[in-house]
Amino acid sequence: MRDRLSPTSLEPGSLPQRIRKAVGSGEFAKARLLWEEYGCRFHDDLLRGPVPHSRLTEARELADWTRMVALCARAHAQARLNQMAAAKKYGEPERPPETTRIARF
Repeated sequence: MRDRLSPTSLEPGSLPQRIRKAVGSGEFAKARLLWEEYGCRFHDDLLRGPVPHSRLTEARELADWTRMVALCARAHAQARLNQMAAAKKYGEPERPPETTRIARF
């Protein structure tokens, strides 16, 4: 039987793996909900007794990884906003008015 306090974060479908998948794909609302679930489970485990060091390490590494990915996504979004602001400032070059050609027979 596996220890209830030390889930393997590499198991497909495990909560840490689902958090990584959501964060990695930019689904931050989903990731937030998964983090809330992870926090509730962690809290429940703390109430039951000592939590193994491996579980604390897993939580810290997952939080650090999530933070780094979120910061990168934020920086990328800010760069896109800056590009859009610059494009708006300079705008598209004006096109000459469309000429209508009328064929006369």
